[in-house]
Amino acid sequence: MCSLTKCFPFSLTFFFGTALLCVPGWLCGALVHGRDVRFFSFFFGTALLFFFWTQIRSLLTLILLTLSRSLLTLMRSLLTLMRSLLTPIRSCLTPIRSLLTQIRSLLTQIRSLLTRIRSLLTRIWSLLTLIWSLLTLIRWFYSLFTLLMLLLFEGTVVLSRTRNLRMLREMMYTKK
Repeated sequence: MCSLTKCFPFSLTFFFGTALLCVPGWLCGALVHGRDVRFFSFFFGTALLFFFWTQIRSLLTLILLTLSRSLLTLMRSLLTLMRSLLTPIRSCLTPIRSLLTQIRSLLTQIRSLLTRIRSLLTRIWSLLTLIWSLLTLIRWFYSLFTLLMLLLFEGTVVLSRTRNLRMLREMMYTKK
């Protein structure tokens, strides 16, 4: 099934022009094929329905235009009311925006300061790591130095004792 808007054009003059072209063909077809008058009544019933549909459509269009105009004026008044309500809110928002801008700049400065502090702490950490490794190295050197001193001391003690023993042996052998 098709709706009337798809089946029939919305021009009354087009309808009557089509009817003038179709009626002679209908009359010939009715005489040849023996069709009854029901087709004729259906054709003009459809024509009347189409005519009333166009009238109803134009009436609905007029009603919708009237409603849309009233809705448009209502929407304009609501828009004016909303603008009047938003104006004080905008005036309150202007200092808040400036405050937010200042807070944003302050946060940017704090961020740059924290970045500098981080780089400084990284340098300090690197320095402390270097000092710790040097202390560990110094402990090794101290241990090696202490070992060397012990060996040197023990060596001198052993050398002095062997020298003294040699001297005593020489004295013993020379007296006899």
